[in-house]
Amino acid sequence: MATTNLNTKTLGDIKLQSGNGAPDHTALSGSIYSDVDNSELYIRIGSGWEKLYKVSYGEGYIDNNTTELSIASSNVWYANNVNLIEKISNGVSINTTDMVIDTNRGGDYKVIITATFENVTGINNMDLGISINSISPTQYSRITTDYTDSFNIVNIGFFSLSGGDTISIAVRNSNNANNIIISYLQIQIHKV
Repeated sequence: MATTNLNTKTLGDIKLQSGNGAPDHTALSGSIYSDVDNSELYIRIGSGWEKLYKVSYGEGYIDNNTTELSIASSNVWYANNVNLIEKISNGVSINTTDMVIDTNRGGDYKVIITATFENVTGINNMDLGISINSISPTQYSRITTDYTDSFNIVNIGFFSLSGGDTISIAVRNSNNANNIIISYLQIQIHKV
């Protein structure tokens, strides 16, 4: 809906405005507009209006999982196969095993993943990676374990993400085709 009932106050050359509907009028760059119908704020940047958002963040987790992640080949990335449970979110949502950046919430994000793996058998070099849009990770953390181990691993990454992008974990056994159990997992994502 176009802007109606436009009210304007000035602060130097910058206009503080309110009205009904999304802004479609001209104003000086840096002007602020409040859509009273939807409680949304906009800022004029160059020749267009952009929404102002609060910080975006989200957290999902897996708790006490016993389902094995099947690893058919060594040195191949496999996606998490257990649904995430949403703990908290604002601008980030969960779609089964992935976290998704909401529309118009793109920007630079810090992603922190902590996991506890259970070895099923063998000596393994396990890698934990951050996958964006189901693409094999380019950065990862590695831990070497034997079959009696339960081990913790952490990975932190910074990414430029757009609305609709998915964030998930991927696991790779770089030296064997032995299965693994992701017994505990926590993914935290914060817009920076």
